[in-house]
Amino acid sequence: MDELAIPEDWLTDLRGSLLAWFDEHHRKLPFRGIDDPYGIWVSEIMLQQTQVQTVIDYWTRWMERFPDLEALALADEEEVLRLWAGLGYYRRARLLHKAAKIMAEEGVPQTHAGWKALPGVGDYTAGAVTSIAFGVVEPALDGNVQRVLARLLEDSREIGSSAMVREQRAIAHSLVDPGRPGDFNQAMMELGARVCTPKKPVCEECPLQTWCLAYANQTQNSLPTPKRRKAPRTETQDVHVIFNRDSQVLMRRGDDSLLKGLWEFCGSSEGDLVVVGEVQHVFSHIRMTYRVFCSLSNQSDGGEWIAPEEVEGLGISKAVAKIWRLVLSDMRVRSMINLPTP
Repeated sequence: MDELAIPEDWLTDLRGSLLAWFDEHHRKLPFRGIDDPYGIWVSEIMLQQTQVQTVIDYWTRWMERFPDLEALALADEEEVLRLWAGLGYYRRARLLHKAAKIMAEEGVPQTHAGWKALPGVGDYTAGAVTSIAFGVVEPALDGNVQRVLARLLEDSREIGSSAMVREQRAIAHSLVDPGRPGDFNQAMMELGARVCTPKKPVCEECPLQTWCLAYANQTQNSLPTPKRRKAPRTETQDVHVIFNRDSQVLMRRGDDSLLKGLWEFCGSSEGDLVVVGEVQHVFSHIRMTYRVFCSLSNQSDGGEWIAPEEVEGLGISKAVAKIWRLVLSDMRVRSMINLPTP
């Protein structure tokens, strides 16, 4: 679909209304209002699948440790994953690290195509970084913006469908303010996050109300049509947490595709087992139940012995952190390994 021919006066009024609202009402976030492509890129990757409030602290810590591209490129993967631990979707961190190494050698691209060629960067991230950092007139079409456009045009198709995204991208390209492309994209995202929300949109506060077909026809509460999602499959896994006589716990860095590079418990089922309990954790596509057992052994089985006070300083997933807290809360385990009562 070619870029749409929209009357210039209509565009001018819509852009002006949205940007005036944004200038007055946008949230003060540490990764907004900057023009550093590295900092913008890191924030956009973190914001995928993660709430803004969670990202604020992670982004701040990340920028303190890896203040620029070179610092990230020179870091080892274990440290990168340790700093990312808790954000989930760890493939994002690995691809961020990989892309940083490429840019450290080849330079930072300034075009949409250049950014999209990097590992882990798609249309949305490329549009966000280039428009905000370099003033490139490109749309940034995330879920919030897709919802705004679906209501603005009263589009009843399933949100995120390939046909809808293709057409919305052309429409969004026509709408972007050429004088303030980065601010316009951020304004659309902010509007979707705070006003044109998935449920109960606050239409009386919306700067685009005048142009919104869904509002005109009072269909905003039924749009957009949600994407049909598969229910996560259910799995059960036994976890054996092994301690030695020095109260150290046996761990290793995982090598499976889901949590590769993160530390995990790696004991076997040998010896007298203490049944600790169960931990529930939901990944994006798996509802996992971990059955947790503990025992004593001096066999390392290819793992490393870690002091208890060092475990949470490693790169561990949220699931492993839950298991570890459950283990430490069990008085039988603490007695077995001679840990004092908390």
